[in-house]
Amino acid sequence: MKYFLLLVVSYSLLLCPCYAADEVKLSDVGIFHSRVPSEQFTDAMFEKRTHMLEHHKMMGHITMGLMVASFASAFIGRKKIDDDRASRGGLKSADDASNMNLHMGIAAATLASYFTTAYFSLGAPKPDDFEDSSARKWHKGLAWIHGSAMVLAPVLGFLAFKDYHNGKDPSGLAKLHRPLMMLGFGAFTASYAIGVYSW
Repeated sequence: MKYFLLLVVSYSLLLCPCYAADEVKLSDVGIFHSRVPSEQFTDAMFEKRTHMLEHHKMMGHITMGLMVASFASAFIGRKKIDDDRASRGGLKSADDASNMNLHMGIAAATLASYFTTAYFSLGAPKPDDFEDSSARKWHKGLAWIHGSAMVLAPVLGFLAFKDYHNGKDPSGLAKLHRPLMMLGFGAFTASYAIGVYSW
């Protein structure tokens, strides 16, 4: 699984756009300040925007696939835990945590892919007078939901894994990992669908 994660991260880095400093002023195109005064929006910036949004869309497909795989591996891992406990007469064990190793590996790859996807969107420059369509506004609005989930859920997932490792079921905040990720997955799926079918 570590090789799969390495492959995803390496592929993501290879997609990063490279431009000469004299073509695009990076000081005008910071990742959290991507709006550029219309009179300063050059052809090079337009090319950079087009390039980054194309890769944003491509990485979105990869992230969607990894999210589905992450959910599937979580259900498989939980079923294995239930089967192992049944074979032990219902007793819990620290060995239960090992059934979640695959899920954790795919989840880590999903996280790397997700934030790479976000980078290509946040870093794409656009002129000040650019107005988003209603579909794009929904696409961006939903990002506040799935973005928050992708920040919080890995922390809760780690707490859940620790509980399994301690021979018990997730408790406290760790119990919120699954519903939070389901909310995030729903928001991401809606945003993904808008991006695929409305543009």
